[in-house]
Parts: sequence; structure tokens; C-alpha cells
Amino acid sequence: MLERDKQAAEESWLSQAAPWRSVSFAETSSCDQASRYTTGIFYLFCHVILSLSAARLVFGFLARDFEWSPPHLGSGMAFIFLYFHATIGPLFHLFFDLSAETKHLLFNEPRRHAIQVLRAFFSGYLKKYLLNGAMAYMAVYGVLVSYTNLKPAIPLLNHRLYDDILFRCDAWILNLLTCGGLYILPKTPYLTHCFDTMYFFLWPLACLTLLLASREEAVFWRFTSAWCVAFALSLPFSILFPTMGPAFFKPELYRHITGTCSAGAMERLWSHYQSFKSYPLQTPIVTANGIVGMPSLHIALCYLSSLAIGALYPRLRFLMGGVVLLFVVATVYLGWHYLLDALGGIGVGWIAHKISCRWFYRKSRNT
Repeated sequence: MLERDKQAAEESWLSQAAPWRSVSFAETSSCDQASRYTTGIFYLFCHVILSLSAARLVFGFLARDFEWSPPHLGSGMAFIFLYFHATIGPLFHLFFDLSAETKHLLFNEPRRHAIQVLRAFFSGYLKKYLLNGAMAYMAVYGVLVSYTNLKPAIPLLNHRLYDDILFRCDAWILNLLTCGGLYILPKTPYLTHCFDTMYFFLWPLACLTLLLASREEAVFWRFTSAWCVAFALSLPFSILFPTMGPAFFKPELYRHITGTCSAGAMERLWSHYQSFKSYPLQTPIVTANGIVGMPSLHIALCYLSSLAIGALYPRLRFLMGGVVLLFVVATVYLGWHYLLDALGGIGVGWIAHKISCRWFYRKSRNT
């Protein structure tokens, strides 16, 4: 009993001295936990290799000139990694480390010397933070390469589009939710601009999630692997039930988005989609290839961010739920997706998260 109390007191002091190391000492030092991470990372990279192999196989079968990497994707991923993970991330974590020690100093609590704080930070930064970040970005890069190479095959594998079905279903659901159009959102320039900005904020949100989770290995790798798995899960649905989105199906209903970033992106996607259908052998593969409505990966990735941030900071779970809801409203308002696409995206995100939890099954501090 005395030994257990002594261990609890030691863990409490460790938590106060270094908040980001609040996982129990016995847990963090366990070789079994390390082997579980190794196994999970092995599964993740097997998934990436299988995705790349599938891309090679499909386009070999279609006798098309296979383009391995879309232009600028590699340099873009490298820039994002250096900007978010290798520059902002360290400064962010060091600031909160020093703030925590300052707080302990003010309240006369056990604290570490500044030299110890810096030594521990740089040790963790070099051994874990940079290594994990580099592996995570490599995994995401591999999945994006395979996804952007596989997505143009959708119109070749299935020519039928099912937008007419989803449009009717969506109209019925939205009519029910808005009480017959009584509580519909106005199509004003200000609201359109706000939703347009929010729609493209997904990528900074994903990078921010990785940054926040970088010191909670379980959450970090669950989010990374779920992100990758979600891309693979979306492709079978897209091939079996291809749709484009309401703004492509009924553009006359979405004149309010004229001049926005979304409208410009839609025009480029539509042009590329038409070119690929007409001249598949001459159309180059680009990063944002083709048009896929069902399921919405935008909502799937936003939902995964909400799960990760909610696991790290339980008090923010309701706030992150509100963020997901706003993303759903934004995608429907701008005409990127049907409401059913958003529900499909949440479903894909949930399944991807469950698979990821099986790969990285150690419980973190808040999960």
C-alpha cells in the first residue's frame, strides 16, 4: 500500500513538473507499449505501400501512361512540414513548457531548472518529435500520391452518375430541416465569403491537429493513420456510387458563389474531369484530380480532427462538434457536397478511426 502511494506521488510530481509527460511513468517506460507503436506504424506503412501498388496496378490495367507524383505535391508537402511541424511546432511547445514552469515558480510548486527544461525539450524534439513528424508526413504523402492517381479512374470504371438521386434526397431532407424553407440561410456575399474561407481552412486544421497531438503519441498516430485510411475507404464508395456535387449538377442554383475561391476550384476540377473523360491518355494527373462527391473527405478529415482534439482536450469536444457542423453547413451552402455526402464522410471517418485505434490501441491520457 505504501509502495503504491509512493508511486502515485512520484507520478503526480512528474505530471506537475512536465505536463506533456503526464502519462504514467510505468506506461511510458514499457517495452510492450513501444512494440505496439512499432506494430501500428508497420500496419500504416503497409497500407501506404498497398495504396501505391493499387494505383500502379489500375493504371497498368488501363494501359495509361502512369504518372507517379503530381507536380508540386512533394514540394508543397515539404514546405508544410517545415513550416508547421519543424518551425511553428517547436516554438509552440517550448512556449508552453516555459509557461508551465513559470506557473510552478509563481505558486511555489516543484519545478525544473531552465537548463533542464531546454535539455528535455531538445532531447524529445530530436528523438521523437521530428522523427514521428517526418514519418507521418511521408505516410500522408504516399497516400495522396496513390489517391490522386486512382481518382481519375472513377469515370473510366463507372460512367454512371447518381447526382439525380442525391439531389432529390437532399432537397427532401433540407426541406424538412428548414421547416419548408422557413429557416433557410440567406445567400449573401458576406456569408458566402465566410463559408468559402472556412472550407479551405481544413488543411491548416489538419496540420494544427498534428501539431497539438505531437506529444501524445497514441493520439498523434491514430489521427495520422485514420487520415490515410479514410482516403482509401472513400474510393470504393466513389467507384460504386459516383457523384459530383450539387454545384456541378445544378450550377444555376449556386450563382451566389461566383468569384469565390470555391468557384475557381470547381471550374478547374470540371475542366480536368471533362478532359480526362475525352482524352484520358493525354490528360496529366494533378493534385486535385477529378470530382468525388460521396463521401465527403472534407467532412471526414474535419471529423477526425475533432476526435483527436477532443481526446487531447475533453473540454473542447463540444466546440469541435460545432466546428464539424459548421463545415457541413459550409460544404452544402457552397454546393461542394450534398448533405448525404457529409453524413457519408462522418461514417468513413468513424470507420477509419476505429481501424486506427486497433493499430494504435494504447489508451492515452484522455481516451
